[in-house]
Amino acid sequence: MIKASAFTLLMFAASTVSAQLVYNNGALVGIQPTCVVIVKTNSMQNASGEIHNGGRITIEGDYINDDITTGNNTNSVFNIQGNWINNGTFTADQSQVNLYGGNQFIGGTNQSAFYDLVLNGSGVKSLQINSSVSNTLNLNAFELATNANTMNILNTSNAAVTFTTGFVSSLGSGRLAWNTNSTSSYLFPVGSSVGTFRYRPVTVNPGNTSAHTFAVRMANVDATTEGYNRSTAETGICSINSNYYHLIERTTGNAAADLTLTYNPIADGNWEDNAHWQTVPEWQRMLNPVTGVSGSLNTIKTLGWNNFSQPAFGLARNAPTSSFTGLPSNVCQNNGPSVLTGTPSGGQFSGSGISGSTFNPANLSAGTYTITYTYTNLNGCQGVSTQQVTVGSNPVATVTQSGPTDFCDGASVTLDAGAGYATYLWSNGATTQSISVQVSGTYTVTVTSNQGCGGNSASTPIVVNVYPGIFATVTAIGNELHSSPALTYQWYFNGNPIAGATNQVYDTSPTGSGNYSVFITDANGCSDMSSIVEFSPSGIEDIYTQNLELFPNPGSGIFTIRGQFNQNVDLFLNVTNVLGQQLMNNEIIKNTASLSRTINIDEFANGVYFVRVRINDEVEHVFRYVKN
Repeated sequence: MIKASAFTLLMFAASTVSAQLVYNNGALVGIQPTCVVIVKTNSMQNASGEIHNGGRITIEGDYINDDITTGNNTNSVFNIQGNWINNGTFTADQSQVNLYGGNQFIGGTNQSAFYDLVLNGSGVKSLQINSSVSNTLNLNAFELATNANTMNILNTSNAAVTFTTGFVSSLGSGRLAWNTNSTSSYLFPVGSSVGTFRYRPVTVNPGNTSAHTFAVRMANVDATTEGYNRSTAETGICSINSNYYHLIERTTGNAAADLTLTYNPIADGNWEDNAHWQTVPEWQRMLNPVTGVSGSLNTIKTLGWNNFSQPAFGLARNAPTSSFTGLPSNVCQNNGPSVLTGTPSGGQFSGSGISGSTFNPANLSAGTYTITYTYTNLNGCQGVSTQQVTVGSNPVATVTQSGPTDFCDGASVTLDAGAGYATYLWSNGATTQSISVQVSGTYTVTVTSNQGCGGNSASTPIVVNVYPGIFATVTAIGNELHSSPALTYQWYFNGNPIAGATNQVYDTSPTGSGNYSVFITDANGCSDMSSIVEFSPSGIEDIYTQNLELFPNPGSGIFTIRGQFNQNVDLFLNVTNVLGQQLMNNEIIKNTASLSRTINIDEFANGVYFVRVRINDEVEHVFRYVKN
């Protein structure tokens, strides 16, 4: 055991001290630059006092500093085979601490600030407390495991960390931190021997020469296990590397930096971009990657990155972009198939109506369908694109009718195809939603939907039967009025039905002079009211009229009145509507024994009109005319 008074300076010149424990209990120990001290087989503890190493001290056990240890302002060397335990004050000066044993740790209650720290020997060197190096950290071929602690490199030179195959590993909040003041490349040799051995360094190129500190850890685990869920990623990311990720922090400074992550394509597969865990939270691509190769590792560099709000960075595979053409936005059920072309080629189409790369709407119901094209690249990432197609039905209209389809001439029925179609085409050429039918025939309609789909077939045929109808005329023979033939009869006198006057012939003797008409029906139920005949039983009408007729009736508005008279007469002609409104001025034909006059009321609406022929201002014939 070495002991000295507080002011005693012990000098050893290539001497060897052999003991179980070298214990300083208050002495001032000075080792001159030319001196070498070796503590064989065991440890050295500076319990109290000061040890100033200006030469070389080799300790084959632990070095425990409980008071003051310095490098004595020289390039001294501490060779430590055991553990470095600092519970006091360690002033490194320009000294080198060389850890040359097996598994060793740097610990104690006080942080050690090394000048040069060199790893040698064998095994893993680890930190039990935060530590720093102000000049160089030489890893050689060994692992420096910071555990949950930080090794701070205070030297801003990008050559402050040297190594052959050595690396720095960390757990949890552990980091390798490095002060920078240049835009040079700072290579953080990070890796891990926990589980699958991996060495995946990170290079940081600060954006300016201001003072910055960057801290890096390679987490040799699935990022999801540490709170960065790989399945939570923006659209466009196929996958995030599950084997490892990096934690990168900018603890001081605010400049952007180029970040370069690495991977082994053989062991890790291929990756395309760097990704960052954002506060959304989700993984997002860092975009515009610059790829390269460094030895056995591939590199992905992101230029000018300035978002260090979250520390997690990983490797990403991008979902490929896919698209396809050939699918119309609107089709009809009876349209032919469409051939689709996907880009990139080699993907698969899916969705209703799809067979291979062909879409066929033939067997689909009307509606909107989603067609998907999925392309899978060599990394197993999928690019999915979708389009929608609306399939329109090939409509067949259902026709409704306003009444019976069997009716008499002069009546009509309305056929309606229903609303909601773009176009209509009836079998009679009409193009309206509904038509008014007055002619016998079979009627159908073909419609086109608002999507432009035309029907494959017309509507169910509707058969319309229009009976010829019956036309009531009255002929005077003596005192009798004779109706044209019919199934039933009803005579009227001055607008009122005559009780019991239901035969074809009516004798006017009981009723005398006045206005007569007859209402008749036929076997089809068709009926007609005759023109009003002003008649006197005295037979005055027979004196003048041989015959008088109006034809055609019904008609389109152009008709002829024709007659022969027993003597020359004066005639008065006019036409009125059912309201009694006169449609033409009184026409007077003087001193004639015959009549042939064509009248045109085509400009007036369809309906019933009355045509009056007055003879010598004594007898009036009234014809009921139907315009259709």
